Amino acid sequence: MSTPSGQCAVVVGGSVAGLLAARVLAEHFRQVIVIERDALRDAPLVRTGTPQASHAHVLLQRGRRILSELLPGLEEDLLAAGALLLDFAKDVAWLTPAGWGVRYDSELPTLSCSRALLEWAVRRHVVRLTGIHIQSGFRVVRLVERQGAVVGVTIRAARCSGDVGQTLDAELVVDASGRGSAAPQWLQALGYPRPSETTVNAFHGYASRIFRAPSDPARDWMGLYLQPKPPSMRRLGILMPIEMGQWHVSLGGAERDYPPTDDEGFLEFARSLRSPILYDAITAAEPVSPIYATRATANRVRHFERLSRGPAAFLVVADAACAFNPVYGQGMTTAAIGALLLREHLRASGSTTVSRAERAWSARFQTRLAAINRVPWMLATGEDCRFKGSEGRRLDLELRVMHRYLDRVVALTTHDPAVRDVLLRTFNLLIPPSRLFHPSILAKVARQAITLRSISLTDRQDTQNMHTGDVSLAIMDTFTRRRAPTDGSSPASGTG
Repeated sequence: MSTPSGQCAVVVGGSVAGLLAARVLAEHFRQVIVIERDALRDAPLVRTGTPQASHAHVLLQRGRRILSELLPGLEEDLLAAGALLLDFAKDVAWLTPAGWGVRYDSELPTLSCSRALLEWAVRRHVVRLTGIHIQSGFRVVRLVERQGAVVGVTIRAARCSGDVGQTLDAELVVDASGRGSAAPQWLQALGYPRPSETTVNAFHGYASRIFRAPSDPARDWMGLYLQPKPPSMRRLGILMPIEMGQWHVSLGGAERDYPPTDDEGFLEFARSLRSPILYDAITAAEPVSPIYATRATANRVRHFERLSRGPAAFLVVADAACAFNPVYGQGMTTAAIGALLLREHLRASGSTTVSRAERAWSARFQTRLAAINRVPWMLATGEDCRFKGSEGRRLDLELRVMHRYLDRVVALTTHDPAVRDVLLRTFNLLIPPSRLFHPSILAKVARQAITLRSISLTDRQDTQNMHTGDVSLAIMDTFTRRRAPTDGSSPASGTG
């Protein structure tokens, strides 16, 4: 780590995103104070401020690598606490809309544990670092500004009413307070415009429960993912192994087809999925938790990068800037990628505080953050637009072309390990989506007796002048253009 040169930075929010931000800030500031409104205990418990922690989580491969880089020894501690390391391509039976994904030995080991255990372990590593202090049980009331720059925050006890509190001086404030961030209100109170917002909502709802996994030597999987098949089937099911020999089971439904929260309704919803495998598994298991539900699943981006003016020394990261439908498992990984961007941005400013006091420095960070969020945003909202009741993004010709092509790629993943490996690496944010258009995959799609031209013919009048090469370019442009977001019964097995 570099020698800290700044005096104090403040991070709003003590979730994974805030903790990782504090980790990189500690390289540049002698003191980093994390303000967390929940009272924290030294135990892996679900906090009030993270209701999503009650649902099954996946740390994507890119996120796992970044956490291992920033917090050496974290993975070993998690495994010692009961987390499991599983091969997502081999150990998770995945029912795609086209059938069961082929299973094979891959190089995609995935950490599987509860969100509460992961956050607790991250927090324990972060607080060991020199200069980081977590002030729990407090919330930020307002930003303190002087001469166009944020110079601190006013905080008060989370359970106290009123507006009077304690002021903390800071050379930089980073908001990592999640979907419920009050950053737009804070800026407005200082006389700055609120950022515009884009929301894409498929109206997903989730219900989750933890079960004690029964012993079954014949079971050939460790986890399950039963995807929906829109528009006809809006329901999904996820089962992931976690610590203490338990299963974390999440059921979901789009277009307000919400899973029930009573015992009988939960099981009947599981029975209605596209395969009985998950239902059969949990009927033989013992429930060890209540059923938890949430419906706060909309994709939402706040366009801080578009603000015509704003204060210096104030940054907004992770879900506070761009939040995704949690079913795609992108949240923690995009937060980790954002932490690396923050580190790079701080290093580029050198040891002086002058750069951080300039509005342009903060604006450049928000622009760069928006750019790295575009791919996960496109992946999440593109899939959510498959549901007829989705709102906020138009299902235009371009998106229909993309869906048609990806459907053919997914069909290949039911029997072709090489194609599935590329798709899994894309989902894990290890490679860009443009890799799905490698000539080898294009050739395999063509050999399915479906030409690229026919894939595009959703509306013949709109596409009559499109040739095969035009279709390929149109799909690739959807994935790669640099613009801000607008708008089976038994799993297949095998090796490759």
